[in-house]
Amino acid sequence: MPPIHNIHHIALKTSNVERLALFYQTVLGLTQVRVQKKSDGSVRSVWLKVGATLLMIEKSEMVESQSKLFPHSFSEDAQG
Repeated sequence: MPPIHNIHHIALKTSNVERLALFYQTVLGLTQVRVQKKSDGSVRSVWLKVGATLLMIEKSEMVESQSKLFPHSFSEDAQG
């Protein structure tokens, strides 16, 4: 297998797109390059620039239901 020299994009699923995007913008200084909205006007995804890579933060309803199945998994709503 040839070595990987770069990654075009990485997608993360979350129940709270705006909050996770704000975290990456504030803490890591990433730049927002695109916001995609659903037909109802709510945010579907936010794309952030990480060097030559895009970090795509996407809305997922599945994340909320999985947190009930895996209560000790990571949650952006966790305190502390």
